[in-house]
Order: sequence, then C-alpha cells, then structure tokens
Amino acid sequence: MPKISRLTRTLERTKFVILRPIALTNFYWQQYRDWRKIVPIRWLSPGEVLSLDFELCQPETASLIDIKFIEDMAKARDETNAKIKKQLIVSGLIYAFIITNYFSINIDLNISGLSLKYTPGLAELLLLTTNLIASYTIILQGNTYLLDSAIKSALTKVEPQELREVCRFRFFPHEIQGRYQPANLPHIIQPVLTRLIMKSSAITILAMLSVTLVATIFLNIKILYYYLVSNAQFGIWSTVIFVYIISLGFVCLLYFVMTRLKVPYLDYTINHELELLEQVDPRRHRERLREVFGSQNKRRSEMERRGFLRPQN
Repeated sequence: MPKISRLTRTLERTKFVILRPIALTNFYWQQYRDWRKIVPIRWLSPGEVLSLDFELCQPETASLIDIKFIEDMAKARDETNAKIKKQLIVSGLIYAFIITNYFSINIDLNISGLSLKYTPGLAELLLLTTNLIASYTIILQGNTYLLDSAIKSALTKVEPQELREVCRFRFFPHEIQGRYQPANLPHIIQPVLTRLIMKSSAITILAMLSVTLVATIFLNIKILYYYLVSNAQFGIWSTVIFVYIISLGFVCLLYFVMTRLKVPYLDYTINHELELLEQVDPRRHRERLREVFGSQNKRRSEMERRGFLRPQN
C-alpha cells in the first residue's frame, strides 16, 4: 500500500507539473481578453484625440471657440508654415548642390550672400546640416498639424454647415481639397465617368507621390553612403556623422508616427463610471464591480484552489 500511495502522489505531481503551464497560459489569456473588454484599446491619431477633447469642452470654454479663435489659430499656423517653407527652400538648395556634385556637375551655391564652392569634406557638413534642418522641420510640421486639427474641430462648432466647405478652402489652401461639395444641392451630382476620372486622378497622384518619396529616400541613403562611407574625408568622424544621421532619421520616423498617425490608447472610461457610482449610488457601485471584475475574480479563485496560483494577500 505505501508503494501505491507514493506512485499515486508521483503521478499527481507529474500531472500537476504538466498541466500548470497550460492552465496558466489559458488563465492569463482569458484575463487579458476580459481586461481588453474592460479597458479597450482605441487607435487614434493626435488630431482625433484633439477633436474628442474639443467635444467635451465646458460651456464656458466652448463659448471662446468663435471665428476670432479660428483666425488666431490660422495666423499662428501660417506663420509656422512660412518658417517651414524657408527651411525647405534652404534644404532643397543645399541638397541640389550635393546631388549635382554627386553626379559630377560642379556648381556653386549662394544662400543669402553666402557662397559655397565644392571642396573635399564640404558634402559631409552639408548633409549633416540638411538632416538637422529636416528634423526641426518635422517638429514644426507636427505643430501645424495640431493647429490644423484645432481649426477643423472648431469649424464644426462655429460655422454653419453651408459655409464649412468654403471655410475649408479658406483656412486650408495648402491641402489637396478636391472638388467643391455643395451643401444645399443634393440633386446635383457628377456622372459616373466624371467621378471615376476624379478618383483615378487622386489615386494616380498619390501613387506618383509615393514613388517620388521612395526614390528620394533611396537616393538620400545612397548619397550618405557615398560621401560618408565610400569616400569619407574625415576618417572615423565621417562614420560618426553617418551613424548620427541614420539614427536621427530613425528617431524622426518614430516622432512622425507618434505625432501624425493612429497609435493605440487605453480607454479607462470604466474608471469614471465607477468613481461616479461610488459617489451617487454605493449599492449600484458594488453591483457594477461584480459585473465588471466578477469573472476575473472567480477565475483567479479557481486557479488558487487548484494550486496553480498562490493566494493573494
């Protein structure tokens, strides 16, 4: 009998060791799924976050959002865009100077009275300069993006619907607007052929811009490699500049993604609900806690009972 008892315990222990990783994996997966229902992930761009925030403005704050507010935002946006345009012109001239010399077309460059003639080592310094300017330009463009988002959100609260289309052209002349969309002429529509031409033109333009962007990036990398690796003039410092520029480009890409594209946010709306219920209806608050966290607590208690988890203190 003692041998059978030891064998039984050994089998039970082996079964526990085998089942525990499977049970824990399933437990944490179920807990994660429940938690995502309680605190869902929302993919939002910074502009969408700003728009949602504007929708929850207090009445005293909403009263300040008028046409003057929009014009002030547009003025600040336009001033920043003017600075961006100057930086792009300077960067473009410097980059053209580097490219022409890369293709053995020697030209001189004059920027605001400063004359540059190609000399060995100059390209490395100019590449570093243009990339630093580009990094600052990306930051400024992120600021104008938020100003544009604020203007668009404010227009939905201020201007009548019939005037929003005109205001779109007024405050966003730098964007690709497409054709005018009438607000009071629902019976006036374009034929299928015209709509197809408009759609095809937009797709073609975007495709050509994408190809141009990819070609520009490829050429930029090739020029960086040529001047800073293959024909380095500063020895180890050329390598340092190359690594610095590549790292700067990667950081700028991350910055662009975080400030312009949709990224995940955790929506803790449930916290506001529970806090409010705790203040106004404690009984309903306890019920809501059981509804929200009951399945998670029950599942954990079962895991503790089976010995897969240690009891919480």
